[in-house]
Amino acid sequence: MRSSSNLFETDQINDTTPQKGEKHRFVDKMAEFPGGIEEMSKFIAQNIKYPDEARKKGLGGVVLVEFTITKEGDVTDIKTLVGIDPVLDEEAIRVIRIMPKWTPAELNKEKVNMIYQIPIRFKLDTKE
Repeated sequence: MRSSSNLFETDQINDTTPQKGEKHRFVDKMAEFPGGIEEMSKFIAQNIKYPDEARKKGLGGVVLVEFTITKEGDVTDIKTLVGIDPVLDEEAIRVIRIMPKWTPAELNKEKVNMIYQIPIRFKLDTKE
């Protein structure tokens, strides 16, 4: 005989019906940058600008950025989860903000909002 708490937990686990405005981390089909991950890497590399202030201070490292890809494919709710310095953090956010529309994520064959995280590496060229 099952307890009511077990039924509740099972119901919660199996309920994957998308709710209006809900943001998902786990989906059936991931949101996709136009052209895929390789194109996203190229986009970031072509658009990132190493701030002079950060260069002069010798700052580098990885900024972890989180954002939402909406069910319409827009990039919203951009924030840093792990930052280095405000000047580098803002540059990472700026590049994410100018991304083109994505192909939205899908859950149960419905387009849904998806939370996405990406590390952006700032590395100074040691030959300078």
